[in-house]
Amino acid sequence: MRVRQLLVLPIMLMTGLAQAGTDPAVVDWSKTILEHQPEKVLSRVYGQLSDESKKAGRNLLGNASATVLHENGQILGREQVSNWEVGVSFPLKALDQRQVYGAVAEAYGKLAQAQRDFLAWQSRGIARQLLNTVVEKAIYASHDINRLEQAQRLYDLVRHQVKAGARSQLDLALARQRLSQVQAEKAASEAALAAALAQLAAWGVHLEQSDLKALVEAMPVPTDLSDKASIISRHPQIRWLEAQRALSEAESSKEVWNERNSVEVYTGVIRESAQGTPDDTLITAELSIPLGKAPGYQLAKAQARLIRQQANAQVAVARRDIRQALIAAEAELLKAQAQVKPAADQLKAAEAALQLSEQAWRQGEISLRDLILAQQARLDAALQVALVHFAVQKAVRNLNQQAGE
Repeated sequence: MRVRQLLVLPIMLMTGLAQAGTDPAVVDWSKTILEHQPEKVLSRVYGQLSDESKKAGRNLLGNASATVLHENGQILGREQVSNWEVGVSFPLKALDQRQVYGAVAEAYGKLAQAQRDFLAWQSRGIARQLLNTVVEKAIYASHDINRLEQAQRLYDLVRHQVKAGARSQLDLALARQRLSQVQAEKAASEAALAAALAQLAAWGVHLEQSDLKALVEAMPVPTDLSDKASIISRHPQIRWLEAQRALSEAESSKEVWNERNSVEVYTGVIRESAQGTPDDTLITAELSIPLGKAPGYQLAKAQARLIRQQANAQVAVARRDIRQALIAAEAELLKAQAQVKPAADQLKAAEAALQLSEQAWRQGEISLRDLILAQQARLDAALQVALVHFAVQKAVRNLNQQAGE
């Protein structure tokens, strides 16, 4: 696999000169990753439950019951006596049904949106992890390309000088050993990068080699943490937990409503017929008043309180954890940024040392082994600059993820 060579990153990129809140790769990749999330079906199911709850709230007729009564005296020899009664009974608590089920419907609707936002945030987290892996492997692959090019140049130079009698066979053996070692390391780093790209492709994201340089150089801007309370309040995880809490409260309130006894009103029409007397029609009304509370009512209320307290505790714990995660992410970013200048200074020193070593080697003052060490030191310093830049990238992405972005 051929990896496009990545240049040593300018120090100015490490300061994060970019549009605040942007991370194009994360945004683009997360959309594709979201389509591969099996939980995405839940939002649609919650929406359907919201619609069904609204329908249930409007179905007042389902609470009423019809009564048909017929009395006939034929069995007792009173063949001409016949009574009919038709009536309807209705529990008065059903008048609250629309409100009770409406709260459930509203909670499911909010949960559907919160689920979409929560899953999108999780998808961005997966995208950031994949991006970090790809960038890290690309940095090492680029470093090994630079090492290979340098080792190849050195080997060609030494071989030419050996033919001219200016260098020994030992120098050529050392140069050849160095070249073989770097070739093996380059193959390993390219395989690691290929594995990272394959893992990315498994999520439906296909990355071109030409895109690697831009990804390595990109620097997202960290979220402003000056108002942590606001960040936590709008965090997708908090909104998701609050939506779940609202649904739990609505469902438990519905359960309490179901367990509550209700006054029942009955009204009907009675038709009385008897031989020798005119038929008589009566209107009847009946009021059934419970003498006590239903056996499960107090238990349902206690369970509702427990559900509410558990949900409140869960939200409180999540708020605490997010605040701590933000503090830790901010400290991680500051630590990574503090390494920028030392890494740049070390690279400058290594470059100066390499120039002096090359001059000394040409003049025969140091051995080839010493020159190889100086070359390696310069490459390692350049790698460290790239890794420091990557550490800042990674810290910013982690901070933005913890902030719910």
